[in-house]
Amino acid sequence: MEALLDFSKGSLFRLTFLVMVLGLIRIVVLDVWGAINAYRRAGDKKLAWGTAIRNTLQWLFPTKRVLARRPVYSVFSVLFHVGLILVPILLLAHVQLWKNSTGLSWWTLPAQWADILTLTTIGFSLLLLLGRLIDKGARFLSRKQDYVWPILLIIPFITGYLCSNTAVSAGSYQLLMLTHILTAEFHGAVDRHPSRAGQHRGRCAGQPAQRVTGEKPGAHQGPIAPCALLVDGARDQ
Repeated sequence: MEALLDFSKGSLFRLTFLVMVLGLIRIVVLDVWGAINAYRRAGDKKLAWGTAIRNTLQWLFPTKRVLARRPVYSVFSVLFHVGLILVPILLLAHVQLWKNSTGLSWWTLPAQWADILTLTTIGFSLLLLLGRLIDKGARFLSRKQDYVWPILLIIPFITGYLCSNTAVSAGSYQLLMLTHILTAEFHGAVDRHPSRAGQHRGRCAGQPAQRVTGEKPGAHQGPIAPCALLVDGARDQ
């Protein structure tokens, strides 16, 4: 078990990081290529930069649209994502792992803050899952993976918290830690949502997907909006 832990913290961690970087590069390349194809198919080559930037910012910070429709759900989602991002990046043990593997290190969260964020992330994840189950509209839009992913996402948080804050036997600690590391590396390697990216790759900021994909060249005569962010903005998370 100790050898497996060392492997997961060392070689497997570096491999996971490499796969994550290559996956992100792949998504960027495919999105840029999709934007180029959309530009080529447009009858009018005029780029609506103002619309693209405005709609991109509205997608990044959807305060008016989302908060007006589902304020409680939106607040829970924001708080969930805060912990989901900050804890893996700024936890002291994680930064030490980065330093041992790559030589890089940075500022870390105080232990008490990290524990609070961990617990709130777990709690808000369960509340979001419950909201998805209760809300009829959310159930209609949800796929099977939309129910599975929140559970998979909090496994590293639950196991990490138990390892850091509970008294367990040496064997149980090793099993929990191995589960913590492997599930976290699983997310790092595969959680790029390729199906979503492919589903909405034709969606540009400010321009419906059908206007930039699937039409004959020259069919759309209006100005094309550049694909500043080719992301899945179709459903609220």
